[in-house]
Amino acid sequence: MEDPVADALAPHLDALRQFVRRRLGRRVAAMESVSDVLQSTCREVLAGAERLPLDDPHAFRAWLFTTALRKIVSKDRYYSAAKRDVDRLAGEAPPAAEANGSDTPSARMVAQEQLAAFETAFAGLDETHREVITLARFMGLPHEEIGGHLGISAAASRQLLRRALLRLSLALGSNGDG
Repeated sequence: MEDPVADALAPHLDALRQFVRRRLGRRVAAMESVSDVLQSTCREVLAGAERLPLDDPHAFRAWLFTTALRKIVSKDRYYSAAKRDVDRLAGEAPPAAEANGSDTPSARMVAQEQLAAFETAFAGLDETHREVITLARFMGLPHEEIGGHLGISAAASRQLLRRALLRLSLALGSNGDG
């Protein structure tokens, strides 16, 4: 018996995991793991299966990533409340750890260093560049939709993405081995 929701969801899980990892933020990452947010997002997908755009892969992917982003924003608001301030709770709860499946401690350390360098470089971009990269690379939206979201043409969206990726590449080069 085939499950159309699971079939629609499966091709997007790896990209969704990367998206959540990049957008989690320090405050939420201190209290929640990437897997927790993914599980919550998938639970919402299954609960709302009757209203999902399963026949349109782009619309489904946009809905899926938007749902994950809403969960992250909601969790950030929750943890930023004065009684739950992450800085105050830092000693009370260990940071959520996310295994990346590497076989050796040194491989995990290298992967963590690379991820940290990427996150630092990504955070250093201005909001428009972070947004266009998120929409194009993490959410996989076509330039027509990106342009509509940003209030620019598809051609301007492509150019903005090129500039954003160039700046990200330059920032990674100055942070890393390059």
